[in-house]
Amino acid sequence: MTGGDAAAHDVAIVGGGPAALALASACAERALRAVVVAPRESDRWGATYGTWVDDLDVRSDAAALRSCLATVWPVVRLVGAREHRLRRPYARFDNEALSAHLWPHGSARIEGTVTGVRRAGDGRIVELAGGGEVAARLVVDATGTSSVLVGARRAPGVQVALGRFVPSTGTVEDGSFTLMDWSDRGWDAPPTFLYSMDLGGGRCLVEETSLVGPPVDEGVLCDRLCARHGWASLPEGEVERVSIEMGGALPARSRLVAAFGAAAGYVHPVTGYSVAASLRAAPRVASAIATELASGRSGDDLVAETWRAVWPRPLLVTRALHDYGLAALLRLDLRGIQRFFDAFVSLPTESWARYLRIDAPPARIAATMTRFFAALPASTKVRIASTPPWAAARMRRR
Repeated sequence: MTGGDAAAHDVAIVGGGPAALALASACAERALRAVVVAPRESDRWGATYGTWVDDLDVRSDAAALRSCLATVWPVVRLVGAREHRLRRPYARFDNEALSAHLWPHGSARIEGTVTGVRRAGDGRIVELAGGGEVAARLVVDATGTSSVLVGARRAPGVQVALGRFVPSTGTVEDGSFTLMDWSDRGWDAPPTFLYSMDLGGGRCLVEETSLVGPPVDEGVLCDRLCARHGWASLPEGEVERVSIEMGGALPARSRLVAAFGAAAGYVHPVTGYSVAASLRAAPRVASAIATELASGRSGDDLVAETWRAVWPRPLLVTRALHDYGLAALLRLDLRGIQRFFDAFVSLPTESWARYLRIDAPPARIAATMTRFFAALPASTKVRIASTPPWAAARMRRR
């Protein structure tokens, strides 16, 4: 849907990905006049979006979201120094089904590339390439980590992956999903792991993936992926390339626009996942926006209150704890990484599952980290204990 009365919008949400549509839908459910502003090509979601199935349960539409899952794996495989079979279902979204479900009924869509935002009395004007404009009381940037509206931020590094969709026969175990395989292949640094999934129908995705750090050369990832499968070269097939900025400072709280999803830093510093976090947060943030608009809040004050809803103070503490976890992980060599994940997934499922959510209460994250540290081998404890408290703070400033 395109067009609409630009002057009638309560919220203009810039972006066309899952986070943008989730927030727009939640705003529409609260009778807010929302408009999605994005170029047409944003309709095509090329990434593979995954989620732990139970991470959707807090949503009132959890059953409908489950119907948007293309593949569900009841058991997840993880390999550290030893192999683990995690009985917590994981799934891959059907992107078209998810987009159709999230599309905000009753909301407008305006196609165009946003070039800037400016103040207009107590509201905002979104400026489009070619001279078009969209007026709204509040503008929310949900364009992802490459956002320009809330200002550039510098992450401590990126996680990169190179993948190929290939026939599954002889490549992966039937019906399997491997979250991480850190098997020691005798490779030099940097450490990388295999991420793979049997998609059914004789097709699978296999990816070689790095930890956070300086970008790993694609040739290195290619060589390692081939070595794992005994290929002389990558077979023909669709390619998936991934580059995720992780960790680092949250975006500065602009007084002009708010942000949501990956643009607001909703990327888990350790795992890189963000979609489920945005789906869970959208109702909370939309409710806050509706409350503030109903109270007459406007202008810079409305933007500030929206930021507070996006990042409540307790979740900033959770983020700091996650940043420290990333700083500790990055100090380990391959053997230490293997032991790290062996100990992590040996915790009760509820404990490690909680740690993987950016919106978990900080006290529970701290309790999980304490329990996890106690379970580590002595040599890994020494390495992690030597991570200075200011290491995470330094990462957050970058």
